[in-house]
Amino acid sequence: MRTRSRMQAGLFLLVWISTACGTGQSKDGKKDFPSLIARGEELRAKGSTESALYAALLSDFQELFKRESDITSNAANKKLAEDFLAQHPPLSCNLTVSEPSETLRTVGGFTTPLLISGDCPAKAPFVLEADSKDLALAPENVVFSGGKITAEIRVNSATTEPAKNRIRITSQYYAAELLAELARRFALPQKSELTINPAEYTLRTQPTTRDAYADAHLKFRKAALSSSAKNGDFGSEVALSANGQFTVGGEYAGKKFDLLYGHPNGTLPDGIGTTFTTVRVDGTDYRFEKLRGKPFKNEAGQLLYEAAIGRTGITIRQIISPESADNRIKTRIAYEIKNRSGKRRSVGIRLLLDTWAGANDGVPFLLPTGDMTQLYRSEVEFTPTASAMWQIFDVDRAKGSASKEPALQNILIGKDIVPPDRVAFANWPEAIKSVWDYAINSARRVTGDSAVILWWNPAEVAAGKTQIIATEFGAYLQKREPAVFITNADTGEILIYLWHQNGSDAMQKLAYTVRAEKGDLLFKVDLSETTLAPGQTFIKASPGQILFEGGTTLIITETLNGQPKEYKFPLANLKKWKKLMRTPLAEPAKAYPVSYFDERDMQLRARLRSAGGETLQTIPLEKTAIDGGFEYKGNFEIPADAPAGRYTVEVVR
Repeated sequence: MRTRSRMQAGLFLLVWISTACGTGQSKDGKKDFPSLIARGEELRAKGSTESALYAALLSDFQELFKRESDITSNAANKKLAEDFLAQHPPLSCNLTVSEPSETLRTVGGFTTPLLISGDCPAKAPFVLEADSKDLALAPENVVFSGGKITAEIRVNSATTEPAKNRIRITSQYYAAELLAELARRFALPQKSELTINPAEYTLRTQPTTRDAYADAHLKFRKAALSSSAKNGDFGSEVALSANGQFTVGGEYAGKKFDLLYGHPNGTLPDGIGTTFTTVRVDGTDYRFEKLRGKPFKNEAGQLLYEAAIGRTGITIRQIISPESADNRIKTRIAYEIKNRSGKRRSVGIRLLLDTWAGANDGVPFLLPTGDMTQLYRSEVEFTPTASAMWQIFDVDRAKGSASKEPALQNILIGKDIVPPDRVAFANWPEAIKSVWDYAINSARRVTGDSAVILWWNPAEVAAGKTQIIATEFGAYLQKREPAVFITNADTGEILIYLWHQNGSDAMQKLAYTVRAEKGDLLFKVDLSETTLAPGQTFIKASPGQILFEGGTTLIITETLNGQPKEYKFPLANLKKWKKLMRTPLAEPAKAYPVSYFDERDMQLRARLRSAGGETLQTIPLEKTAIDGGFEYKGNFEIPADAPAGRYTVEVVR
C-alpha cells in the first residue's frame, strides 16, 4: 500500500489565514507584479498553510506573464523576485524519530504515533510528507515554532518483512511551485530546496502478525452460569466463568448484543476472559480470577464468586446482578470486602472492562458535560466529580436516522453505588498488560480497541468489618432528546440528561430550564444559552434532587432559537425523609456538601468518617424550614493533604 501523508507546519496560527489574502490589484484594478509579490509575502509572513491560496497566486502570476510578456525584463520586478526567493532559502532539517514502546502489529500498527522532533529554522511555512509504499500512515499534531518542529505519524499497518517497514520523509515550502516559476521566468538560480535528515526511516520494532486477542483466546472460558432480567423490550444479561470472570450483554426488541467483549450470546465471538478484576491488599496486587473460589447463583438471579486472599484474612465476594428497568439495560457490579483478620487492612479494587459498543469496538467515548470537546478518541482520565457518567457515542449513527440501539453507559452515582476514585478510557491491548498502575497516554488511541478502567483506591477496612464497592453498568436507548434517570428514589436523587444535535445548516441558540410540578428541585447547574454550529451536539448529564414524597413530574424546557419545547417526565415512589443526599466524590482541597431532610425540628451535626471508621471532621448543620419539614445543610472542608478514597457521612443530634 503506497501512502503519502502531508504534515503542515506554519509560523503562525491558522486563524490568521482569512486575513492573509490581499486583493493583489493595482490602483487601476489590474493584478500587477508588485502587488502579486506583496500577496505572496503576506502569505509567508502570516504563515499560511492553505495550499489553495498558493495555487491561486501561482495561477495569477502565470496569467500575468502571458498577458504582459515584458515583465521579466524589468529590473525592479527582477529584484522583487530575487528578494522573495531569498525569503525561502535552502535548509537542512535534522529530525529524530522516536517509536512508542508498544507492540507493532501487521494489522493495526502502533496504537501510539511515532514522534518526530528536530530543528528546521525556516522563515516560511513548509509541508512535510511521509511516504511509504508498504505502510499505512496518518500524520497529525504538527507544531512548528522558533525553528523547532514536532510532529506525529500514526503507523496503522506493518509488513512481516522488517526491511520493508520504511518511511520516506520529504519537505518543501508551500510556495515551492511559485518559487520554481519565478526562478524560471527571471532566469534566477533555484535555491529553495529543503533537505530532511534522515530522509528515510526504518521501523526498529519487530512486527507481529498476532492480533491483540490472540493470547486472550487461548485462555477464554465458557460461561459456568448466566442470568438475565427483562422489562418490556429491554433485557439485561450477565455470564460468569468458573474462575469468576464475567461479561455483560443486553437485548432490545429481540436483538441481542454485547456490552463487554465475548459475552456468550451467539452474535459475536464468545469467550470470557478479557475483562478482569484486581484486588490490592496492603500494597500487594492479586488478580481475582487467579484466586481459588466457586461460582454460584442465588435465588435473586445474582451471579456470585467468593474467594479468600491467602493469609491476609480478606475475603472478596463479587456479585453481578442483572436488573429490570424502564427504558434501560441495567447491571450492578459489586464487591463485598470482608476483613476476617485481627488487624486493619488496606484494600482497593481495580476493574478493567473490555467494552464493546453493541456491535462495534471502535467508537469514541463521551463525557456528557456540555463541553463541545467531550468526545474522546484517545486515552483520558477523570473523576466522577468531573462527570457523573460516561457512555459511548457512535458518531456515524448520530448523523443518520437509522433505528436507534441502546448506548453503553456507566452511571457513577446512585443508590448503594460507590463512585470510583478514578476512571480512565484506555487502549485495551496496552491496558491488559497492567494489573494496577496504568499510565494514561493522550496520544494513544482507544477507538481501535477500547477499555475502561475504574479504580477504588485502597482504603482501610477495620478488623471484623465489611465494605461494599458497587457500580452500575448498562445501556440506554439514545433518543437524542432530554431524559431523566432516577438514581435513588429513597432520597429523590435524579440524573438530568440533556441532548440536542444541530442537524441544520445554520447556527442555533440553545437554552434549558428545569422544574418540578410538585416538590422542591435542587439543581444548581448553569444552563444558560449555548450556541451550536451545524453538526455540533450538546450533551450534559448532571445530578439533582427532588424534595417530595410520592409522585411528581419533572419538566425540562428546551428553548431553540427562541422557541420553547417541553419534555415531561413522571417520577413515582419518591421519598425524602431522613435521607442524605450523596455527592459523587470527596476530593482534597474542596468542599463536600451535606444535605439532610427531616420533618422534626432538631439541632443536628454531621460527622465525616474515613473508610476505616475514623472521624475526620464534625460540623453543625444549618436548619431551614421547608414544606413538610426542615432541610439541614453544611459543608465539610476537605484538607488539601487528605488521601483520596471512600468516606461516609453520619448525621447525629
